[in-house]
Amino acid sequence: MISEPQSAAPRAEYTRDLAALVIFALAVRGLWLWLGSWTAYDSIEYLQIAANLVDHWSFSLDESGVIPTAFRPPLFPAVVALIWSVAGKSVIAVVAVNAVLGALNVGLTYLVARRRFDRSISILAGLGLALGPMTSLFTVTAMTEPLFTFLIVAAIFSWGSERYWLAGISLGLAALTRPLVLPLILILALFPLLPRLRPLWRSYAVMVIVAISVI
Repeated sequence: MISEPQSAAPRAEYTRDLAALVIFALAVRGLWLWLGSWTAYDSIEYLQIAANLVDHWSFSLDESGVIPTAFRPPLFPAVVALIWSVAGKSVIAVVAVNAVLGALNVGLTYLVARRRFDRSISILAGLGLALGPMTSLFTVTAMTEPLFTFLIVAAIFSWGSERYWLAGISLGLAALTRPLVLPLILILALFPLLPRLRPLWRSYAVMVIVAISVI
């Protein structure tokens, strides 16, 4: 579990750093978006499922929306469908939301690092994520990575804040975005078998039970 720092930074300092990093990260992603959004084969399938959810209320890769599929995890297409129900079928709207999630992820990374390290290292961690070419590229892509990464970092932040139920919700939603997180949930269920972690069994139980309930 992530512990609190021995001396907490003033609230104003936290707020100032957090706001500056999120705004900077959003500006960087805005620049990438201005250069042009990017799609891949996975993007086409996710967008097709989202279109069928909007048009036919069916989770399908078939253009007619008749044949259901379980080939892709459900959360990202559902989020895209929700965006399209408000903003119309615009890929730009989808990648704009991804860009916002990417910027918020930078802020969460700073907060997670601030619990373990000093201000300089925490800001450096945030700047590294804000400027990382691959993280910036994927945030302006109609792909699952921005949503998935945001949910994983949110789970880590909630875990460190001892909000175990919220960490469980985030992990469950992450599994609905990319199932590769499922082994992590299983590992969390086994952690209390370690003598050192046995006193924390209730916290692990809450995270695992909530995550499984979400899934």
